[in-house]
Amino acid sequence: VQVSFGVSVSAFLSFTLSSAALGIKMHVMDVAMLFACGVVSMWGAILVEHRMRGMYDRTMLTHEALRRNRKLRASFDRHIDNERTLIEHAQYLHEENLRLRRKADTFDE
Repeated sequence: VQVSFGVSVSAFLSFTLSSAALGIKMHVMDVAMLFACGVVSMWGAILVEHRMRGMYDRTMLTHEALRRNRKLRASFDRHIDNERTLIEHAQYLHEENLRLRRKADTFDE
């Protein structure tokens, strides 16, 4: 079988070019796959960050609500203490008033 030089060179070039084209195609597919994986992982990271930020915000809101609740509770307790003090003073003044009236009644007689 006689093969001419031109046929062997064209076969070599054809094989080399097809191998190079296949290599480029594989490289492009790998890069596209890496890009797709990067996009998916970035999207997942964004979702995780969003969820974590929501959890952090809810935690901070809960802490803020608890702090406000403690402040309101302390204010309410002070209010109750003030009321208790006013009632004690009113009772003391009432007893003092009764004592002074009795004293005045005995003085008048």
